[in-house]
Amino acid sequence: MRTVANHPERRGLTIIEVLVSIAILGGVASLVFGVIGFLERSAVYDQQRLHAMEVAHRTVVQWIDDPAWIRNQPKRYEYMGRTYVFDVQELVLVNDEGAEGGGAATGAARSQADATIEDIVRSALRVLDVRVWLEDEEFEGLTTTDEPLVHMTRTYWLGATERGREELFRLLMEGMQEARPDGGGS
Repeated sequence: MRTVANHPERRGLTIIEVLVSIAILGGVASLVFGVIGFLERSAVYDQQRLHAMEVAHRTVVQWIDDPAWIRNQPKRYEYMGRTYVFDVQELVLVNDEGAEGGGAATGAARSQADATIEDIVRSALRVLDVRVWLEDEEFEGLTTTDEPLVHMTRTYWLGATERGREELFRLLMEGMQEARPDGGGS
């Protein structure tokens, strides 16, 4: 008859083996949860950035349609349950004759009194510079030093809309009046 003492058989794990396996499983679990958390934060940031891009595009469309809409309204936009803050600047795009290679620059090529009809038509190209931030509910607002979620620039021709055609016509008429040899009078 055999006794247990004569043939010791290993049944089970030692305490060291259990502790090492628990440590390894804990490390793997923390890595997995860390990656899952990173992916969730990344997805939320990407979604907020996508929504901010939509706000920027809507701002551009509204500005081109009627730039006066922004003057009497706060620069905030509610979209998908979040509040986005935006800033818009319109710049005139003209050909800088002093630049090498005929590159584009912002600013006036000539003063209004010296402007030719060609300069007026060229100044019909406008650049919209739009920046959008996500308003932070925790701190009740944000500062302008925060990095915007979206910084977008779009070029458009002033004559593309009815309002723009009227403005372009007004500029052309002013240029023609100033170009008349009799000083622009009737």
